Amino acid sequence: AVVSTQSTGCWSKLDEGFQSGVKTTCLQVLSQGPAKEVRNSVAGVVSVISKHQFESWPELLNFITGACVNEATQQLGLYLLGVVSDAVAMEMEPHFPALFQLYAGTLSSADPEVLYLTCVAMSKLVLFIGTDYVQGFAALLPASIKAVHNLLTADQDKACQALELFENLLECEVPVVVPHLADLTELCLEVAASTALEDATRVKFMTFLNWLISAKKKTIQKLKLVERVLGVVFKLLATPEPEDIESETPIQYAGIILDTIALNLPAEKLVPALFQTYILPAVGSAEPLDRKAGLVAMAVIAEGCGEYMVEKHLQECLKLAAAGLSDDSAEVRNAALYALGQFAEHFQPEISKFSGEILPILCAKISLDMGNENSALTRTYYALESLCENMGDKIVPFLPDLIEKLVGVLSGAGSNAGKEMAISAIGAVTSAAEQEIVPFLPRIMEHMKVYLMAPNTEEALSLKTQAIDTLGIFARSVGKEVFLGMADECVQLGVSNLQTAEDPDLKRCLYGLFAAISSTQPAALGPVLEPLVRKMFESLIS
Repeated sequence: AVVSTQSTGCWSKLDEGFQSGVKTTCLQVLSQGPAKEVRNSVAGVVSVISKHQFESWPELLNFITGACVNEATQQLGLYLLGVVSDAVAMEMEPHFPALFQLYAGTLSSADPEVLYLTCVAMSKLVLFIGTDYVQGFAALLPASIKAVHNLLTADQDKACQALELFENLLECEVPVVVPHLADLTELCLEVAASTALEDATRVKFMTFLNWLISAKKKTIQKLKLVERVLGVVFKLLATPEPEDIESETPIQYAGIILDTIALNLPAEKLVPALFQTYILPAVGSAEPLDRKAGLVAMAVIAEGCGEYMVEKHLQECLKLAAAGLSDDSAEVRNAALYALGQFAEHFQPEISKFSGEILPILCAKISLDMGNENSALTRTYYALESLCENMGDKIVPFLPDLIEKLVGVLSGAGSNAGKEMAISAIGAVTSAAEQEIVPFLPRIMEHMKVYLMAPNTEEALSLKTQAIDTLGIFARSVGKEVFLGMADECVQLGVSNLQTAEDPDLKRCLYGLFAAISSTQPAALGPVLEPLVRKMFESLIS
C-alpha cells in the first residue's frame, strides 16, 4: 500500500532497472497466490504502474489472461483485470476482442466469485465501448444476466454489485440494453416478488427497474411488459405496511414504480386497464389488503394521470375514497386518506367543487384519539392541507369548525407530531382564507405562544419551528393593517429566539419570519436591523 501511494507521484523518476524489478516482483508475488489483503495491495501497485507503462508492459496482460483461463487462478486474474481496467480501460481498447472472448468463458463458470468478478471487470469497460465493439459486448449480456441471477442464491450483496454492469450500460446509453430489456425486466420482477430475498436486494433491483421504465418507456410498451410489471407491483401493494416507515421496502418501491409508469405512459391506455383489471376488483374484495392496494394504486397514479382521471373518473375516485374512510380496517382507512390527499393536490381545480363534502369528513377525522395512529394522523393532515391550500375563499364557511378542531389539538394532550401537523394545517388554512382568518387570530395566538416561547429543547424544537413558519404565513396573509398590531411583538419574539438559536432549521424559519415581516411592515425591523444583519452574516460565515 505504501509503495502504491509513493509510486503514484514518483514512478517516472525511478531508473528503468528499478522499475523493471518492481514489476517483476509484483507479478511474482501475485503468482504465489497470496492472502486477499496482500493480493489487493499488490494489485493497487500494479494499477498505478499500469497508468504509466501499460503498453510497454506486455507481461502484465499475459499474466492476467493466463490466470483467467486457469481454474485455480481465475479469481486472481479477474480481480486484477478489474483493477487494471479501472485504471487504463482506454489503453486496453485494442485488446477488447480478446477480453470479450475471455469473459465469454468465465461467464460460464459455476463459481459465484468468478461470475461476480467477471461482471465487475466488464463494467469497467462500459464507458469505452465504441461502435466497433458494441456487437461483441452485446453478445455477452445474456450470460451476464444469467450470472446475476445465479449470484442471487450465492451472495445477494455481490448480485447487487454485479447489477451495476447494467446500470452503467443504461447510464452511458450504450445501445446494447434494448434487445435484452425483456430478460432484464423479468429478472427484476422475479427479485421484487421473492420474499426469500432481503428487502435491500429487492429494493436494489426495483430501483433499477424503475430507471429502466423511465429510460426505455417506448420499448417497455412495445414489448408489452407493462401488464407484467403491474401484476407484480399490485401484489406488492397488497402486502402489510412495514412497521418501520423510515426504511426502504419493496412495498414503498412498488408505489414508486407505479408512479413512474403513470408519469411516463399514456394515461388513456394505463388508467382503463388499471381500473378494470386491478383497482375496481381490489376495492370490492373481501380482503382488507386488496382494498388497501386498490386505493393506494388510485392515489399513486393521480399525479401522472390526473387530467385523464378528472375527466373520466373524478366522481368514481371520490366515491371509492369516501367508502374507504369508513372501512373496518385501519390500513384501508389510511389508504383512503392518502388517496384524498393525492386527489386534493392533483385534481385541482375541479375537486374544489366537492370541498363541501370532503372537508367535513376530514374535520371529523381530526381528534385526539388518533394520537397513536401515526400513519392515519399524517395522511389526514396531508389531505386537509392539500385541499385547503387550493380552496381560496371557498374555505370561509368551514373556518369556525376547522379552527375549533385544530386549536383543540393544540390545547389537548395529544402527541407532539399531531400538534406540529395541526400548526402546519393552520398555516395552510390561513393561506387560503387570508384576511378572513383575522377573527380567529387571538385564539390561535393564545395557544401558539406556548410553543413560540418554549425553551429550545429537543422535544419542543419541532413545534417551535413550525409555529414560527406559521407566524410568517400570518404576516403575509392577514393584511398590513391587521399585522401592524402584531408586528412589534413578532419582531421581539423572533430576535429573542435568534439570540439563543443553535439549530439550523430554527434559524432558517426565523429568517423566513423576518423576511415575511419586511414584506408587510418593514418599519418594525428598523430598531433591530443592525443586530439582525450581524446575525445573518454570522450564519453565512458559519
